[in-house]
Amino acid sequence: MPIDLLAQIVVLIISLPMFGGLKLPYRLLILQVFISLIIDYIAYLVAQTSTSNEIVYNVYIILETSILCLVIYFSFVTGTVKKGIWIALMIYILIAIVFTSTHDIYQLNYKLLISGFILISILNLIYLIHPGINKSVLKNPLMIISIAHIIYFLGVTPYFIGRSLMIEKSPLMVNELFQYINKSLMYIRYGLIAIAFLLVWRNKFLLKTHE
Repeated sequence: MPIDLLAQIVVLIISLPMFGGLKLPYRLLILQVFISLIIDYIAYLVAQTSTSNEIVYNVYIILETSILCLVIYFSFVTGTVKKGIWIALMIYILIAIVFTSTHDIYQLNYKLLISGFILISILNLIYLIHPGINKSVLKNPLMIISIAHIIYFLGVTPYFIGRSLMIEKSPLMVNELFQYINKSLMYIRYGLIAIAFLLVWRNKFLLKTHE
């Protein structure tokens, strides 16, 4: 099993037992990880039929971006910030409709992909620097999750910008870079998310001991 998929499974093993007692942002994140595993499996099955599986990932791009935007949306209490996030998500969905309607669905939509990555990065950065957010990673594990997403999505964005330009000229080199860059950042992303959920377990345990 690829280590990046194993990392996602570890996240689910840690988080699912306490799913019912988690706040909505954490439950949405678990949903995203679960959907990611399902999408990878569907894409694998589609690839076995000699059909391009990039249509599967074009759908997943919209799903992942929407869910991770909602994670940040429900992490805020302030109405003004939440309204801005909601507007940004609606604009992204409109852009996604335009990009999808003008693009071959059987080819990876780089514009849609990159715009989603940038939006997720910006929203997570806003969460990190917002003065109303608890900055203690021990008491607020969502801080670690935001850091994980910023590292991953900002890290892979330059690669996908370059990939769209280089894929026809040097596909082998591009695929090798993908294996190195994407998978390395995936380990960091889901490793940090696993740590965040371990801290959630810790906080629940400390809360019970003080009752």
